[in-house]
Amino acid sequence: MSKKEYLEQLMQQSKYCECPALSELFEKRKFAQTLEAKCKFLKRNANVEFPAPKDEQFLIDYKRQAEQLAVVVKKYHATLYQYALDAKVYFELHESEKSSNPRKISFEEAEPLFVSNSDKIVSIHCPSCDQQFDVLATNQ
Repeated sequence: MSKKEYLEQLMQQSKYCECPALSELFEKRKFAQTLEAKCKFLKRNANVEFPAPKDEQFLIDYKRQAEQLAVVVKKYHATLYQYALDAKVYFELHESEKSSNPRKISFEEAEPLFVSNSDKIVSIHCPSCDQQFDVLATNQ
């Protein structure tokens, strides 16, 4: 299985949990996903390369939504980082292209992988119910 296929399979396993300890994080994630969907819609419905005069409002809306999405994603990542520091989430390391059992890793081991060009995949889980809710892969 290729890394892309494995990553897609892993991302399909990500769900929300109902644990109150992660509610703030999930609210930020849902908001980011909503904004992302709006951006994709606007991008699909306007010619970004060769905009027509009628596309001007679409492009203004798209730019505003994209800027807001960048802010919301940063807030989500900042909250996720704080949750990791507070041990409110845990991480599992997946070897690329392998569907073998992932292993739990500490935040200290996971953190450098978030900013490197590693081919590793890290999934993020709720420690209360073990639900995987996010996947980070830096070198896609």
